[in-house]
Amino acid sequence: MIRSGITWGEEIEEAFRYTLDPSNGASMLHVPFAQTIAALSFVVGEDFRSVSGTLASRRPTIRIAESKEVIPFNVADQIAFNGKLSSGALVTSHFRGGLSRGTNFHLEINGSRGDLVLTSPVGYVGLGGFKLVGAQGGETLHPISIPQDFDSNEDVLTGNVRKLYELFASDATSGTRLSPGFQDAVKLHRLINAIERSGGVTRHV
Repeated sequence: MIRSGITWGEEIEEAFRYTLDPSNGASMLHVPFAQTIAALSFVVGEDFRSVSGTLASRRPTIRIAESKEVIPFNVADQIAFNGKLSSGALVTSHFRGGLSRGTNFHLEINGSRGDLVLTSPVGYVGLGGFKLVGAQGGETLHPISIPQDFDSNEDVLTGNVRKLYELFASDATSGTRLSPGFQDAVKLHRLINAIERSGGVTRHV
């Protein structure tokens, strides 16, 4: 998986200055990376058994877009990640700050029966704009239609909130367990903590 962080590039808006303070827990690692890894884990239906990561900041400073003030850059703008799922399958990913002129989001899943490729020019799982292609057997990659309940004409932000509340309602009225809960949050934060402590060394989660 390759992904751009959108923020944490050459410039940053004043509204996002707080993401540059590591103590706020709102860096590229804690927000877009964490959300993307959580989404991947949900898609494949597996937890991570072990992880390793290398964090780096390649920009010593960053410029505030509105004022042009140059301030220290104190969080990682490069994340190299490797993980092993409970099945033994491997996951590798590179996140980088800002936007790329090339690839901003590319997720490729290679399975025993076929391949799936999810791409987006946006680079953020919460903002949509995705194109999904896949193939099995002797097929070449071809577009795969998105289910109708994921309406591309709907505002993606309000649509995400609507779907989440629908899951909450289903859990409350039907006894299902479809929405994320406290244990999901704990599991994700343990994974992020293991990456922060890793220093490139494999950590079990």
